[in-house]
Amino acid sequence: MAVDEDRGGAVSAAQRWLGDGLTRFGDPFFDLAARGGPPDLHIETRLAGREPDAVSVMLNLPTYDGDYLYAAYSPVLFDALLESMSDVPIGGNVVFTANGVDGESHTGPTLLLDVDRIDSETSGSSWLRLRLLTIRTAFTRPDGMEPVLTFLRDMAHLSNPVHGEIFWGNHYGGVLEEALNLRPELTLPTARALLRGYTWLTILPEEIGRRLGGLDALRSSGAFVDVEHLDTGGYWCQATRNLDDYDQRAADQIFDVVAPTLPPGVPCLRDSHSLPNFLATRDASKR
Repeated sequence: MAVDEDRGGAVSAAQRWLGDGLTRFGDPFFDLAARGGPPDLHIETRLAGREPDAVSVMLNLPTYDGDYLYAAYSPVLFDALLESMSDVPIGGNVVFTANGVDGESHTGPTLLLDVDRIDSETSGSSWLRLRLLTIRTAFTRPDGMEPVLTFLRDMAHLSNPVHGEIFWGNHYGGVLEEALNLRPELTLPTARALLRGYTWLTILPEEIGRRLGGLDALRSSGAFVDVEHLDTGGYWCQATRNLDDYDQRAADQIFDVVAPTLPPGVPCLRDSHSLPNFLATRDASKR
């Protein structure tokens, strides 16, 4: 979301992203930690010891000198992390990590709730980026994505987003941005006019959704099984019911709908062209 459009909304979104995310997703990790013995959540002592089901819940929060403090979770430190978001958030995250039941390090559940701010030197504007990263197995279970989708949808209703998508891999930008060799610092200033990308789940900004005909046109396009107009602006567009059903044909159908709002260029797919990172291999400007 654009910080300059709604600074108070950006602060609220950052705090809710971390606070609500911890409430919704933290319990299994804390329960594992409680069963594992002493309440030691430090990654070096529990995970590196190869203890079965050992859990780490770590916080990364900005300090007054511009650095970051990486420390084991505590309620006091978590409150400090939320407080650090009370102006214009710079960044911070919560990292949940667990070993597997066999003690193999970092092979159990993993989740990252991350907040950071992207500044554009060309426009002088700033955007808040909210990311949720988890392991790929969470995407492959038929019902595995429902809690994540519910959380994302609830947050999208609150934030008047300029963009949103789900993809595989820890890319700095989105799938299309990487395929076109674009960076968020360049695409964010025009994100309400040019769509930054599309995947199995795409969140369109209000302006682009209207250009494409609005709710009725998006629903009748045949490219999505679920389209919803978000409370504060924007459109939630889900291509298929389950992620496993998303394929090249589905990506091509979305491209046909959103092409008038995409940046020019033929995507160079590299090694990211896999579920759910399918893209049409056509230049939107030549359509």
